[in-house]
Amino acid sequence: MESLISQIKVNVFPQILKGVIKGSITAIKSDNGSLLALSVNESQLHIYEGKSPSECKLSVSVKNNIKNPGGLIKLNEDYLVVDSVIKAVYKLNKEKQIMEPMTLLKAGTNNTASAILNAPGCCVNDMDHYENKIWFVCMAGYSSCVCTYDINSNQVKFKFFTKGSRPNGILFDREKEHLVVIDSYKNILNTYNIDGKVVNSVKGSYEGGIIKDGLSKKNVAKGLALDINRNLWVLNNKLRSINKVSQKEGRI
Repeated sequence: MESLISQIKVNVFPQILKGVIKGSITAIKSDNGSLLALSVNESQLHIYEGKSPSECKLSVSVKNNIKNPGGLIKLNEDYLVVDSVIKAVYKLNKEKQIMEPMTLLKAGTNNTASAILNAPGCCVNDMDHYENKIWFVCMAGYSSCVCTYDINSNQVKFKFFTKGSRPNGILFDREKEHLVVIDSYKNILNTYNIDGKVVNSVKGSYEGGIIKDGLSKKNVAKGLALDINRNLWVLNNKLRSINKVSQKEGRI
């Protein structure tokens, strides 16, 4: 099965969203051909939707009661946001216009998942969904991994360890049943099948130093989204910038 990514040329066409996005962007995600973006300021969470980053428009603003907002998904018309440190998933209550706790990911019953999620310093920085399961990355050094949360059974399960120690973005490519994970330490995009076998692994290079290698806290690749044309987008964690991945060959 052909992978989502064959060879990255450069990260190009940054969409700078000043004047459109309020606050700092913490997450991007795909939803049936649309892109979602989450931004945060001191008092509110803002969720945007559009066919591309430049077309994103404000969908909803609610009180910010999540201390460490991370990944965003839209599941069955519900917006879900994860607190990356507490490892709790919040669901938007549309009537009350507030994010309410839905589940605590580190309360899993699987031994491997529980041990990693409860380890000091472990963070859940991003998530996606497929077939009533939330797939999420646990950043825990060289114990970093992908886990799932089953919405029906309320169980957290370990799936596989990731390549690299700083997985900051995850994307489920439903067309090919592949998972794409970006590791921000070396800006490596790893593609896995659902059993954790590496399908492809490519290091990205970026124009203008927009996103840096290493432990830079100012410019770190974080978050992934796939638009209706199968363009892959990567989020810069501090700048108001969502960057399109270009390839020498292969169709994204």
